[in-house]
Amino acid sequence: MNSKAIQRLTGEAFWVAAGLVSSVIALLIGTRSLTGLLSPTEYGKLALCISFATLMMQVCGNPISMAIVRFFSLWHQEGRLNLFLTECLRFTGYGLGIASLIFVTLTGIGFFFDGLPGLHLGLTVFGFACVLTLNRIGNAFEDAARKRRFRAILQGAFEIGRFLLAILLIIILDSYRTPTVLYGFITVGLIIVGFHAWFIGRLSTLPLPSSALQPLSFSDPVSFPDRSNALKPDAIRSYALPLIISNGSIWVVMMAERWALTHYGNISDVGGYAAVYQLAFMPMLFISNFLILFFEPILYQITGKSDNESNTDKALKLNRYLALSILGVTGIIFVSMLFLYPAVGKVLLGIEFRGYAWLFPWLLLAGGCFAASQQFLLKLTIELRTRSIALLWSGVAATAVISYIAGACFWQLDGILGAVVLVNLSLLTFTILFMGRIKRTNASFTTD
Repeated sequence: MNSKAIQRLTGEAFWVAAGLVSSVIALLIGTRSLTGLLSPTEYGKLALCISFATLMMQVCGNPISMAIVRFFSLWHQEGRLNLFLTECLRFTGYGLGIASLIFVTLTGIGFFFDGLPGLHLGLTVFGFACVLTLNRIGNAFEDAARKRRFRAILQGAFEIGRFLLAILLIIILDSYRTPTVLYGFITVGLIIVGFHAWFIGRLSTLPLPSSALQPLSFSDPVSFPDRSNALKPDAIRSYALPLIISNGSIWVVMMAERWALTHYGNISDVGGYAAVYQLAFMPMLFISNFLILFFEPILYQITGKSDNESNTDKALKLNRYLALSILGVTGIIFVSMLFLYPAVGKVLLGIEFRGYAWLFPWLLLAGGCFAASQQFLLKLTIELRTRSIALLWSGVAATAVISYIAGACFWQLDGILGAVVLVNLSLLTFTILFMGRIKRTNASFTTD
Protein backbone atom coordinates (compact mmCIF):
# COMPACT_ATOMS: atom_id res chain seq x y z
CA MET A 1 0.00 0.00 0.00
CA ASN A 2 1.55 3.33 -1.06
CA SER A 3 1.81 6.43 1.09
CA LYS A 4 -1.09 8.19 -0.64
CA ALA A 5 -3.41 5.26 0.05
CA ILE A 6 -2.33 5.17 3.70
CA GLN A 7 -2.84 8.93 3.99
CA ARG A 8 -6.30 8.66 2.44
CA LEU A 9 -7.37 5.80 4.72
CA THR A 10 -6.01 7.62 7.77
CA GLY A 11 -8.02 10.69 6.82
CA GLU A 12 -11.15 8.62 6.33
CA ALA A 13 -10.68 6.88 9.67
CA PHE A 14 -10.24 10.25 11.38
CA TRP A 15 -13.49 11.66 10.02
CA VAL A 16 -15.51 8.51 10.68
CA ALA A 17 -14.20 8.53 14.24
CA ALA A 18 -14.88 12.27 14.58
CA GLY A 19 -18.51 11.80 13.58
CA LEU A 20 -19.06 8.94 16.00
CA VAL A 21 -17.16 10.57 18.88
CA SER A 22 -19.26 13.72 18.52
CA SER A 23 -22.37 11.51 18.54
CA VAL A 24 -21.29 9.74 21.73
CA ILE A 25 -20.44 13.03 23.46
CA ALA A 26 -23.79 14.49 22.41
CA LEU A 27 -25.54 11.35 23.68
CA LEU A 28 -23.81 11.50 27.06
CA ILE A 29 -24.36 15.22 27.62
CA GLY A 30 -27.85 15.19 26.12
CA THR A 31 -28.98 12.25 28.23
CA ARG A 32 -27.51 13.81 31.37
CA SER A 33 -29.33 17.07 30.65
CA LEU A 34 -32.67 15.48 29.78
CA THR A 35 -32.61 13.21 32.84
CA GLY A 36 -32.11 16.37 34.88
CA LEU A 37 -35.08 18.11 33.26
CA LEU A 38 -37.60 15.31 32.71
CA SER A 39 -39.13 12.95 35.24
CA PRO A 40 -38.60 9.19 34.82
CA THR A 41 -42.23 8.89 33.71
CA GLU A 42 -41.86 11.53 31.01
CA TYR A 43 -38.52 10.10 29.91
CA GLY A 44 -40.23 6.73 29.63
CA LYS A 45 -42.80 8.25 27.27
CA LEU A 46 -39.97 9.76 25.23
CA ALA A 47 -38.22 6.38 25.06
CA LEU A 48 -41.38 4.70 23.73
CA CYS A 49 -41.84 7.43 21.14
CA ILE A 50 -38.25 7.09 19.97
CA SER A 51 -38.67 3.31 19.75
CA PHE A 52 -41.70 3.93 17.50
CA ALA A 53 -39.65 6.17 15.21
CA THR A 54 -36.71 3.77 15.25
CA LEU A 55 -38.94 0.91 14.08
CA MET A 56 -39.94 2.89 11.00
CA MET A 57 -36.32 3.81 10.29
CA GLN A 58 -35.16 0.20 10.73
CA VAL A 59 -37.80 -1.28 8.44
CA CYS A 60 -37.99 1.49 5.82
CA GLY A 61 -34.68 3.35 5.90
CA ASN A 62 -31.99 0.82 6.72
CA PRO A 63 -32.69 -1.69 3.89
CA ILE A 64 -32.57 1.13 1.31
CA SER A 65 -29.43 2.64 2.81
CA MET A 66 -27.63 -0.71 2.92
CA ALA A 67 -28.50 -1.31 -0.74
CA ILE A 68 -27.18 2.15 -1.63
CA VAL A 69 -23.81 1.42 -0.03
CA ARG A 70 -23.67 -2.00 -1.69
CA PHE A 71 -24.52 -0.97 -5.28
CA PHE A 72 -23.39 2.65 -5.57
CA SER A 73 -19.88 2.04 -6.91
CA LEU A 74 -21.04 -0.36 -9.63
CA TRP A 75 -23.78 1.89 -11.03
CA HIS A 76 -21.52 4.93 -10.83
CA GLN A 77 -18.66 3.14 -12.56
CA GLU A 78 -21.02 2.13 -15.36
CA GLY A 79 -22.13 5.75 -15.83
CA ARG A 80 -25.67 5.07 -14.62
CA LEU A 81 -25.67 7.12 -11.44
CA ASN A 82 -28.67 9.26 -12.43
CA LEU A 83 -30.75 6.13 -13.02
CA PHE A 84 -29.51 4.75 -9.71
CA LEU A 85 -30.62 7.93 -7.93
CA THR A 86 -34.04 7.67 -9.59
CA GLU A 87 -34.45 4.07 -8.44
CA CYS A 88 -33.35 4.96 -4.92
CA LEU A 89 -35.84 7.83 -4.85
CA ARG A 90 -38.58 5.44 -5.91
CA PHE A 91 -37.65 2.95 -3.22
CA THR A 92 -37.57 5.78 -0.68
CA GLY A 93 -41.13 6.69 -1.65
CA TYR A 94 -42.18 3.08 -1.12
CA GLY A 95 -40.40 3.11 2.23
CA LEU A 96 -42.22 6.21 3.43
CA GLY A 97 -45.48 4.64 2.28
CA ILE A 98 -44.76 1.56 4.38
CA ALA A 99 -43.82 3.86 7.27
CA SER A 100 -47.24 5.51 6.97
CA LEU A 101 -48.94 2.11 7.27
CA ILE A 102 -46.80 1.24 10.28
CA PHE A 103 -47.72 4.58 11.84
CA VAL A 104 -51.45 4.01 11.41
CA THR A 105 -51.23 0.46 12.79
CA LEU A 106 -48.98 1.18 15.75
CA THR A 107 -50.76 4.39 16.70
CA GLY A 108 -53.92 2.33 17.06
CA ILE A 109 -52.08 -0.25 19.15
CA GLY A 110 -50.46 2.54 21.16
CA PHE A 111 -53.80 3.54 22.67
CA PHE A 112 -53.62 0.35 24.73
CA PHE A 113 -50.28 1.32 26.28
CA ASP A 114 -49.42 4.07 28.71
CA GLY A 115 -47.24 6.83 27.30
CA LEU A 116 -48.67 7.20 23.79
CA PRO A 117 -52.11 8.81 24.12
CA GLY A 118 -53.59 10.98 21.43
CA LEU A 119 -53.19 11.47 17.71
CA HIS A 120 -51.08 14.63 18.08
CA LEU A 121 -48.19 12.82 19.73
CA GLY A 122 -48.46 10.05 17.14
CA LEU A 123 -48.13 12.56 14.29
CA THR A 124 -45.11 14.11 16.00
CA VAL A 125 -43.47 10.70 16.30
CA PHE A 126 -44.25 9.98 12.65
CA GLY A 127 -42.55 13.24 11.67
CA PHE A 128 -39.46 12.27 13.63
CA ALA A 129 -39.51 8.81 12.01
CA CYS A 130 -39.53 10.36 8.53
CA VAL A 131 -36.61 12.60 9.49
CA LEU A 132 -34.62 9.63 10.82
CA THR A 133 -35.36 7.61 7.68
CA LEU A 134 -34.33 10.36 5.26
CA ASN A 135 -31.26 11.16 7.34
CA ARG A 136 -30.20 7.52 7.25
CA ILE A 137 -30.60 7.34 3.47
CA GLY A 138 -28.65 10.58 3.04
CA ASN A 139 -25.84 9.20 5.20
CA ALA A 140 -25.73 6.10 3.00
CA PHE A 141 -24.93 8.12 -0.12
CA GLU A 142 -22.11 9.89 1.71
CA ASP A 143 -20.77 6.57 3.03
CA ALA A 144 -20.93 4.97 -0.43
CA ALA A 145 -19.11 7.92 -2.03
CA ARG A 146 -16.65 7.89 0.89
CA LYS A 147 -17.23 11.57 1.56
CA ARG A 148 -16.31 11.03 5.18
CA ARG A 149 -15.76 14.64 6.23
CA PHE A 150 -19.13 15.89 4.99
CA ARG A 151 -20.85 12.90 6.57
CA ALA A 152 -19.10 13.42 9.90
CA ILE A 153 -20.00 17.11 10.00
CA LEU A 154 -23.68 16.39 9.36
CA GLN A 155 -23.74 13.50 11.83
CA GLY A 156 -22.20 15.60 14.58
CA ALA A 157 -24.43 18.57 13.79
CA PHE A 158 -27.56 16.40 13.95
CA GLU A 159 -26.73 14.73 17.26
CA ILE A 160 -25.47 17.86 19.00
CA GLY A 161 -28.09 20.15 17.48
CA ARG A 162 -31.12 18.01 18.30
CA PHE A 163 -30.26 17.70 21.99
CA LEU A 164 -29.28 21.36 22.26
CA LEU A 165 -32.47 22.65 20.64
CA ALA A 166 -34.65 20.26 22.65
CA ILE A 167 -33.10 21.48 25.90
CA LEU A 168 -33.48 25.12 24.86
CA LEU A 169 -37.14 24.60 23.96
CA ILE A 170 -37.82 22.96 27.32
CA ILE A 171 -36.28 25.91 29.15
CA ILE A 172 -37.73 28.67 26.96
CA LEU A 173 -41.25 27.21 26.77
CA ASP A 174 -41.13 25.89 30.34
CA SER A 175 -42.59 22.67 28.95
CA TYR A 176 -41.10 19.52 30.43
CA ARG A 177 -42.91 17.16 28.09
CA THR A 178 -42.10 14.61 25.41
CA PRO A 179 -43.53 16.59 22.44
CA THR A 180 -41.25 19.53 23.26
CA VAL A 181 -38.19 17.31 23.00
CA LEU A 182 -39.41 15.83 19.72
CA TYR A 183 -40.03 19.30 18.26
CA GLY A 184 -36.35 20.07 18.80
CA PHE A 185 -35.28 16.78 17.27
CA ILE A 186 -37.49 17.24 14.20
CA THR A 187 -36.46 20.85 13.55
CA VAL A 188 -32.75 20.06 13.51
CA GLY A 189 -33.41 16.88 11.54
CA LEU A 190 -35.19 18.77 8.77
CA ILE A 191 -32.23 21.13 8.41
CA ILE A 192 -29.82 18.20 8.15
CA VAL A 193 -32.06 16.44 5.61
CA GLY A 194 -31.89 19.61 3.52
CA PHE A 195 -28.08 19.35 3.44
CA HIS A 196 -28.34 15.68 2.46
CA ALA A 197 -30.65 16.64 -0.42
CA TRP A 198 -28.14 19.27 -1.56
CA PHE A 199 -25.35 16.67 -1.50
CA ILE A 200 -27.36 14.08 -3.44
CA GLY A 201 -28.33 16.71 -6.01
CA ARG A 202 -24.66 17.43 -6.66
CA LEU A 203 -23.53 13.81 -6.44
CA SER A 204 -23.21 13.22 -10.17
CA THR A 205 -20.88 16.21 -10.52
CA LEU A 206 -18.71 15.59 -7.45
CA PRO A 207 -15.19 14.24 -7.99
CA LEU A 208 -14.94 10.87 -6.25
CA PRO A 209 -11.72 9.04 -5.36
CA SER A 210 -10.87 6.38 -7.92
CA SER A 211 -10.91 3.78 -5.16
CA ALA A 212 -14.60 4.52 -4.60
CA LEU A 213 -15.44 3.55 -8.16
CA GLN A 214 -14.07 0.03 -8.39
CA PRO A 215 -16.55 -2.35 -10.01
CA LEU A 216 -17.88 -5.32 -8.08
CA SER A 217 -16.75 -8.81 -8.94
CA PHE A 218 -19.28 -11.41 -10.01
CA SER A 219 -16.89 -14.33 -10.22
CA ASP A 220 -17.53 -15.78 -6.76
CA PRO A 221 -20.40 -18.24 -6.16
CA VAL A 222 -22.23 -16.06 -3.65
CA SER A 223 -22.51 -12.98 -5.85
CA PHE A 224 -24.82 -12.20 -8.73
CA PRO A 225 -24.47 -14.57 -11.68
CA ASP A 226 -23.40 -11.80 -14.04
CA ARG A 227 -22.65 -8.11 -14.06
CA SER A 228 -25.67 -7.09 -16.13
CA ASN A 229 -28.11 -8.52 -13.57
CA ALA A 230 -26.67 -6.30 -10.83
CA LEU A 231 -27.40 -3.24 -12.96
CA LYS A 232 -31.13 -3.93 -12.84
CA PRO A 233 -33.52 -2.52 -10.22
CA ASP A 234 -34.55 -6.09 -9.41
CA ALA A 235 -31.05 -6.73 -8.04
CA ILE A 236 -31.39 -3.86 -5.59
CA ARG A 237 -34.86 -5.02 -4.61
CA SER A 238 -33.73 -8.64 -4.13
CA TYR A 239 -30.91 -7.45 -1.91
CA ALA A 240 -33.03 -5.05 0.16
CA LEU A 241 -36.25 -7.01 0.74
CA PRO A 242 -34.79 -9.63 3.11
CA LEU A 243 -33.20 -6.77 5.05
CA ILE A 244 -36.69 -5.56 5.98
CA ILE A 245 -37.11 -8.76 7.98
CA SER A 246 -33.59 -8.48 9.40
CA ASN A 247 -33.98 -4.87 10.50
CA GLY A 248 -37.47 -5.45 11.89
CA SER A 249 -36.02 -8.31 13.93
CA ILE A 250 -33.14 -6.10 15.09
CA TRP A 251 -35.71 -3.60 16.35
CA VAL A 252 -37.42 -6.37 18.33
CA VAL A 253 -34.10 -7.31 19.93
CA MET A 254 -33.14 -3.69 20.72
CA MET A 255 -36.45 -1.97 21.52
CA ALA A 256 -39.32 -4.38 22.22
CA GLU A 257 -38.34 -4.89 25.86
CA ARG A 258 -39.54 -1.34 26.63
CA TRP A 259 -43.03 -2.22 25.47
CA ALA A 260 -43.05 -5.41 27.52
CA LEU A 261 -41.92 -3.45 30.58
CA THR A 262 -44.58 -0.80 29.91
CA HIS A 263 -47.31 -3.44 29.83
CA TYR A 264 -46.19 -5.53 32.79
CA GLY A 265 -44.26 -2.94 34.80
CA ASN A 266 -44.51 0.85 34.95
CA ILE A 267 -43.54 3.78 32.75
CA SER A 268 -41.06 5.15 35.32
CA ASP A 269 -38.96 2.00 35.08
CA VAL A 270 -39.05 2.34 31.30
CA GLY A 271 -37.61 5.84 31.66
CA GLY A 272 -34.85 4.76 34.03
CA TYR A 273 -33.99 1.73 31.93
CA ALA A 274 -33.95 3.74 28.68
CA ALA A 275 -31.64 6.40 30.15
CA VAL A 276 -29.06 3.84 31.26
CA TYR A 277 -29.50 1.91 27.99
CA GLN A 278 -28.51 5.01 26.02
CA LEU A 279 -25.40 5.47 28.13
CA ALA A 280 -24.28 1.84 28.39
CA PHE A 281 -25.59 -0.13 25.40
CA MET A 282 -25.38 2.51 22.67
CA PRO A 283 -21.68 3.52 23.05
CA MET A 284 -20.69 -0.12 22.46
CA LEU A 285 -22.82 -0.08 19.33
CA PHE A 286 -21.11 3.14 18.21
CA ILE A 287 -17.75 1.34 18.38
CA SER A 288 -19.03 -1.34 16.02
CA ASN A 289 -20.64 1.31 13.81
CA PHE A 290 -17.28 3.07 13.48
CA LEU A 291 -15.61 -0.12 12.32
CA ILE A 292 -18.44 -1.01 9.94
CA LEU A 293 -18.79 2.50 8.47
CA PHE A 294 -15.06 2.68 7.85
CA PHE A 295 -14.52 -0.92 6.80
CA GLU A 296 -17.63 -1.77 4.75
CA PRO A 297 -17.11 0.43 1.64
CA ILE A 298 -13.43 -0.53 1.54
CA LEU A 299 -14.26 -4.23 1.73
CA TYR A 300 -16.75 -3.84 -1.11
CA GLN A 301 -14.00 -2.34 -3.25
CA ILE A 302 -11.47 -5.02 -2.31
CA THR A 303 -13.93 -7.80 -3.16
CA GLY A 304 -14.66 -5.95 -6.38
CA LYS A 305 -11.38 -7.10 -7.90
CA SER A 306 -11.49 -10.67 -9.12
CA ASP A 307 -7.70 -11.04 -8.77
CA ASN A 308 -7.76 -9.88 -5.15
CA GLU A 309 -8.88 -13.07 -3.42
CA SER A 310 -5.95 -13.15 -1.00
CA ASN A 311 -6.55 -9.52 0.00
CA THR A 312 -10.23 -10.30 0.53
CA ASP A 313 -9.34 -13.18 2.86
CA LYS A 314 -6.97 -10.93 4.79
CA ALA A 315 -9.62 -8.21 5.09
CA LEU A 316 -12.25 -10.65 6.35
CA LYS A 317 -9.76 -12.09 8.82
CA LEU A 318 -9.11 -8.56 10.07
CA ASN A 319 -12.85 -8.13 10.48
CA ARG A 320 -12.94 -11.22 12.72
CA TYR A 321 -10.11 -9.82 14.82
CA LEU A 322 -12.03 -6.56 15.19
CA ALA A 323 -15.09 -8.45 16.42
CA LEU A 324 -12.97 -10.35 18.94
CA SER A 325 -11.40 -7.07 20.05
CA ILE A 326 -14.87 -5.67 20.76
CA LEU A 327 -15.55 -8.68 22.98
CA GLY A 328 -12.24 -8.20 24.79
CA VAL A 329 -12.89 -4.52 25.46
CA THR A 330 -16.43 -5.35 26.57
CA GLY A 331 -15.16 -7.86 29.12
CA ILE A 332 -12.67 -5.40 30.60
CA ILE A 333 -15.20 -2.56 30.88
CA PHE A 334 -17.89 -4.90 32.24
CA VAL A 335 -15.69 -6.04 35.14
CA SER A 336 -14.68 -2.43 35.86
CA MET A 337 -18.28 -1.22 35.83
CA LEU A 338 -19.29 -3.80 38.44
CA PHE A 339 -17.34 -1.65 40.91
CA LEU A 340 -17.65 1.81 39.35
CA TYR A 341 -21.33 2.07 38.41
CA PRO A 342 -22.37 4.20 41.45
CA ALA A 343 -19.80 6.87 40.57
CA VAL A 344 -20.67 6.71 36.87
CA GLY A 345 -24.36 7.11 37.72
CA LYS A 346 -23.68 10.26 39.73
CA VAL A 347 -21.83 11.82 36.80
CA LEU A 348 -24.05 10.77 33.89
CA LEU A 349 -27.57 10.58 35.36
CA GLY A 350 -29.97 13.06 36.90
CA ILE A 351 -30.84 12.65 40.57
CA GLU A 352 -34.13 10.85 39.96
CA PHE A 353 -32.44 8.32 37.67
CA ARG A 354 -29.45 7.33 39.82
CA GLY A 355 -31.33 4.46 41.40
CA TYR A 356 -31.06 2.71 38.03
CA ALA A 357 -27.25 2.96 37.83
CA TRP A 358 -26.89 -0.73 38.75
CA LEU A 359 -28.07 -1.54 35.21
CA PHE A 360 -24.86 -0.09 33.71
CA PRO A 361 -22.53 -3.13 33.68
CA TRP A 362 -25.18 -5.55 32.43
CA LEU A 363 -26.45 -3.35 29.61
CA LEU A 364 -22.86 -2.65 28.62
CA LEU A 365 -22.25 -6.41 28.44
CA ALA A 366 -25.35 -6.84 26.28
CA GLY A 367 -24.28 -3.98 24.03
CA GLY A 368 -20.82 -5.46 23.54
CA CYS A 369 -22.28 -8.83 22.52
CA PHE A 370 -24.62 -7.10 20.07
CA ALA A 371 -21.82 -4.99 18.58
CA ALA A 372 -19.51 -7.98 18.14
CA SER A 373 -22.29 -9.94 16.45
CA GLN A 374 -22.87 -7.08 14.02
CA GLN A 375 -19.18 -7.07 13.18
CA PHE A 376 -19.13 -10.83 12.54
CA LEU A 377 -22.21 -10.56 10.31
CA LEU A 378 -20.53 -7.96 8.08
CA LYS A 379 -19.02 -10.91 6.18
CA LEU A 380 -22.48 -12.17 5.19
CA THR A 381 -23.58 -8.69 4.13
CA ILE A 382 -20.57 -8.40 1.84
CA GLU A 383 -21.33 -11.81 0.33
CA LEU A 384 -24.95 -10.76 -0.37
CA ARG A 385 -26.34 -13.43 1.95
CA THR A 386 -29.19 -11.20 3.08
CA ARG A 387 -31.64 -14.09 3.32
CA SER A 388 -29.29 -15.92 5.65
CA ILE A 389 -29.03 -12.80 7.79
CA ALA A 390 -32.83 -12.49 7.84
CA LEU A 391 -33.14 -16.12 8.95
CA LEU A 392 -30.68 -15.60 11.80
CA TRP A 393 -32.29 -12.39 13.03
CA SER A 394 -35.79 -13.89 12.83
CA GLY A 395 -34.74 -16.68 15.16
CA VAL A 396 -33.14 -14.25 17.60
CA ALA A 397 -36.21 -11.99 17.49
CA ALA A 398 -38.50 -14.91 18.33
CA THR A 399 -36.24 -15.73 21.29
CA ALA A 400 -36.35 -12.07 22.34
CA VAL A 401 -40.15 -11.83 22.28
CA ILE A 402 -40.56 -14.91 24.48
CA SER A 403 -37.79 -13.80 26.85
CA TYR A 404 -39.00 -10.21 27.20
CA ILE A 405 -42.62 -11.16 27.86
CA ALA A 406 -41.67 -13.84 30.39
CA GLY A 407 -39.12 -11.62 32.11
CA ALA A 408 -41.39 -8.59 32.37
CA CYS A 409 -44.42 -10.65 33.39
CA PHE A 410 -42.76 -12.42 36.31
CA TRP A 411 -39.92 -10.12 37.42
CA GLN A 412 -40.58 -6.69 35.80
CA LEU A 413 -37.34 -4.65 35.52
CA ASP A 414 -35.09 -7.41 36.89
CA GLY A 415 -36.63 -9.85 34.45
CA ILE A 416 -36.20 -7.49 31.51
CA LEU A 417 -32.54 -6.95 32.33
CA GLY A 418 -31.93 -10.68 32.56
CA ALA A 419 -33.78 -11.24 29.29
CA VAL A 420 -31.80 -8.52 27.47
CA VAL A 421 -28.47 -10.00 28.58
CA LEU A 422 -29.64 -13.53 27.71
CA VAL A 423 -30.90 -12.51 24.26
CA ASN A 424 -27.69 -10.72 23.32
CA LEU A 425 -25.51 -13.56 24.57
CA SER A 426 -27.71 -15.91 22.53
CA LEU A 427 -27.31 -13.63 19.50
CA LEU A 428 -23.53 -13.84 19.78
CA THR A 429 -23.66 -17.62 20.19
CA PHE A 430 -26.08 -18.09 17.28
CA THR A 431 -23.93 -15.84 15.10
CA ILE A 432 -20.72 -17.77 15.77
CA LEU A 433 -22.44 -21.13 15.19
CA PHE A 434 -24.19 -19.80 12.08
CA MET A 435 -20.95 -18.46 10.62
CA GLY A 436 -19.25 -21.78 11.31
CA ARG A 437 -22.02 -23.68 9.55
CA ILE A 438 -21.84 -21.43 6.48
CA LYS A 439 -18.06 -21.76 6.38
CA ARG A 440 -18.35 -25.56 6.36
CA THR A 441 -20.92 -25.53 3.55
CA ASN A 442 -19.36 -22.66 1.59
CA ALA A 443 -18.20 -24.81 -1.30
CA SER A 444 -21.75 -25.88 -2.16
CA PHE A 445 -23.51 -22.67 -1.17
CA THR A 446 -25.59 -20.93 -3.80
CA THR A 447 -26.73 -17.35 -4.05
CA ASP A 448 -29.35 -16.30 -1.48
